[in-house]
Amino acid sequence: MAAHYPHPFDPKHKATIHRRWAETRMTDCPVPAAAKYNKRYTAEFVEYTFINNKGKKVYVEEYCLWIKWEDQ
Repeated sequence: MAAHYPHPFDPKHKATIHRRWAETRMTDCPVPAAAKYNKRYTAEFVEYTFINNKGKKVYVEEYCLWIKWEDQ
């Protein structure tokens, strides 16, 4: 999985959006002592394909558009 993908609404890469959804998740710190710092957030994600510079279709499984942190 690549670290950086173009924005799905960038007209240069001709993205095709397959799915768009919002869901609530919890951050997951791997250190057990830091579990109290985990936070709940709501985010909107998009699943899409785009054409890269070489002309190949690239599938992006999950791209985060925005995050809203919830108060604890």
